Amino acid sequence: YGLQFIAPEARPQILQRIYDGLQSGGYLLLSEKTTDDAHEEPYFRSRYEAFKRDHGYSQQEIDNKKAALEGVLVPWSAQQNEAALRAAGFEQPVCISKNWNFSTWIARKPSSHSEAVRTAAAADTKP
Repeated sequence: YGLQFIAPEARPQILQRIYDGLQSGGYLLLSEKTTDDAHEEPYFRSRYEAFKRDHGYSQQEIDNKKAALEGVLVPWSAQQNEAALRAAGFEQPVCISKNWNFSTWIARKPSSHSEAVRTAAAADTKP
């Protein structure tokens, strides 16, 4: 849950650096808050605020936290996250979990051609 706190225009470069740092065939698990349905967001927020109140937070504390995150926590839609992963070079990301307005994807860096050739050659030598 980190990209949502980074300026949207900087996220593609960060995903590219992660991609570049992975070995061929490596995986990235990305979990982010998403904004897929503008109609659901007020509901999710009200439920979360009720949870905080039920656990002893004052309305002032809740309002202060909301104000502190305004303009800092800028979530993308699921489609925007998936497009950014593909643009960085990952194979088609797969959403493996969605809970309320949070999603987790697994994205794989394709294997290098030489790695695929070695694997195929090794398979050909086995009886």
